[in-house]
Amino acid sequence: MNQIKKISNQSGGNISISEKIASELNGNVQIFDLVDMAIAFHQNGMLEEAGLIYEKILIKDPEHSDAMNLLGLIALQKKEYPQAIDLINKAILVSPRNNAPEFHANLGHALQKEGLLDESIASFDLAISLSPNVALYYAKRGLAQLEKKYFDTAINSFDQAIKLNSQDSKSFYYRGLAQLEKKYFDAAINSFDQAIDLSSDFAEAFNNRGLAQVEKKNFDAAISSFDSAIKLRSDYSEALWNKGLILLKLGNFEDGWPLYESRLIGSPSFPPVRQEIQNNFINVDKLANKSVLLISEQGIGDTIHFYRYVKKISNLNARVTVAVQNHLVDLLAQSKPLWNVINIEGVLPACDYSSSLLSLPFVLRENFIDICDEKPYIFSDPTKVSEWKSRLGPKRKPRVGLVWSGNILFKGNAKRSIPLLQMISFLPGDLHYVSLQKQLSDFDLKVLQKNAFIKNYADYLADFNETAALIDCLDLIITVDTSIAHLAGAMGKRVWLLLSDNADWRWFVDIDSSPWYPTIKIFRQELAGDWSRVLKRVELELMAQFR
Repeated sequence: MNQIKKISNQSGGNISISEKIASELNGNVQIFDLVDMAIAFHQNGMLEEAGLIYEKILIKDPEHSDAMNLLGLIALQKKEYPQAIDLINKAILVSPRNNAPEFHANLGHALQKEGLLDESIASFDLAISLSPNVALYYAKRGLAQLEKKYFDTAINSFDQAIKLNSQDSKSFYYRGLAQLEKKYFDAAINSFDQAIDLSSDFAEAFNNRGLAQVEKKNFDAAISSFDSAIKLRSDYSEALWNKGLILLKLGNFEDGWPLYESRLIGSPSFPPVRQEIQNNFINVDKLANKSVLLISEQGIGDTIHFYRYVKKISNLNARVTVAVQNHLVDLLAQSKPLWNVINIEGVLPACDYSSSLLSLPFVLRENFIDICDEKPYIFSDPTKVSEWKSRLGPKRKPRVGLVWSGNILFKGNAKRSIPLLQMISFLPGDLHYVSLQKQLSDFDLKVLQKNAFIKNYADYLADFNETAALIDCLDLIITVDTSIAHLAGAMGKRVWLLLSDNADWRWFVDIDSSPWYPTIKIFRQELAGDWSRVLKRVELELMAQFR
């Protein structure tokens, strides 16, 4: 700091600090004085000035490893990661010790930022081998391992960091994140508790503790955690959203729907939403003769689920256009609704009002008792139904549709999906089974080839118009929590829905029916991850009803 004051005081009113630095550098200044000067600027955030001096040092001494490393740190701070990696690597090579652990740790940080996670972990490994008692090296290695999804080794790294520095709340927090990913929920809650004990204003720790408590089905405790996070940060969209989901799951729509809107605030945790729905506003009292654009958001199942509300907007004498995913356009348009259905990937029309489909319950102030509608609101194409009846051939046995897996890109897909081989082992052999699965893994294809009593029509399921027509030819659909459950339910078809023990909010808690879809019967896991008991109940029910 004294170096900065000295230069600043010596510079006249018409001479910038940078110009004065250049003047100083042209003089006969010793390298150790330049290093002190550069570090002072660097520590005070004056990166350009510090970089200028580091570069001067390297002109005087091309193998000055500290200057090279610190210049690499400036590049890292400026998010110029390839340059940072190059400079720090050179610093390591020319270091007289050739083993400076801090250089390897800095390289690990730069590699992590560039997305080279395995290389980053290797650099932290080397730093730790050279200096095994530095908590920061373990913590930063843990971050790289966490990002790489090496959760077990990340937990170990944070354990080591905590052993060396038990006052670092962030190590407890990140260990909790890794434990949460591994489904070590009690351990995660304990880690978040310790992070909070050390930093009582740690909003993220409160929020993620709430997520772990949700997984334990401690919903009141989770709401309390989310409330604590929100108290610390009133605009914390993730905590607002998470609290909203729990309230909806518990049937508290009055408080839940407003919080559900927090997904539109904008956050790295949420996928970006279209500009047209960032500022949802529909004045339901003034919709007569107004144009309204309703836009799909999130997945196809969400579109089908919330499509029920379009009619309520149309009934307010509005001119409605609904923009949906391409695979849904033909299905939703073929029943000739009193509104336009268009492809969301095309040009969207101008309108007086726009909204996400998922915001309509909030706009309409829907409460729990409003959600049940006994009438189907999605209909198959009669022509395609005839085609499918012909393709299926004469009906000699009850026909049962099967879906055992959702979208593999969905983070929680493993929790909601059932291995096909496990499902097959519980299916009575005297029924006609039809796969409604569009996405099939290579392994599932081989399983279906060896189990010819399940017919696979994946090649014919070009869009949901085809899928709906096939569903209309079946007596029962047995499915995990996917868009098919919503489609069949919206069509008023008989559905047996197989759910994990702590399923999505829209299936509520501990009930075996769905207020959204009166024709759905729910089979829930009694124990987390245990599908065998669920499938045994399905087997007994099939035998009782179809034999």
